[in-house]
Amino acid sequence: MAEHHPQPGAAAHGNKSARKNGTPEPAYGQGWPFTFGSMPGAIRVQAETCLKEQADLLEGMRGMMAQRVSRCHEGAEVAFRTFERICASRDGADALVAYHEWLVGSMGVFMTDISTLQEEATRMTQIGQRTLSAFLPPGLPVKIA
Repeated sequence: MAEHHPQPGAAAHGNKSARKNGTPEPAYGQGWPFTFGSMPGAIRVQAETCLKEQADLLEGMRGMMAQRVSRCHEGAEVAFRTFERICASRDGADALVAYHEWLVGSMGVFMTDISTLQEEATRMTQIGQRTLSAFLPPGLPVKIA
């Protein structure tokens, strides 16, 4: 007869199955990679530090993407309103003024976005360096080109 291997976290889903040694199956978030209790001290500290830095990196990337999507949405709304103004213009001068205002505003937003992107890239690089440092022996410098 084939041996049944319950899926990790089965107990969290109402399955009261146990492992071969009789211990209950851990709930989601209770087993690897979420706890490091059985690892030797130095390795455990390295793994915990690395996971914290990775979480910071992912949160930073999520924030950058959310900000970028928001800016794109705002830009589309401004462009649509400008297009409405151009279409409602009675003469070419009004249309050119509306276009000029949109262009100046868009370039200002673009330059702000470039500056913000540079700052965020520097921050993400620093987090990446800290993540790599968690895996290397103490005192070994980490440089990302």
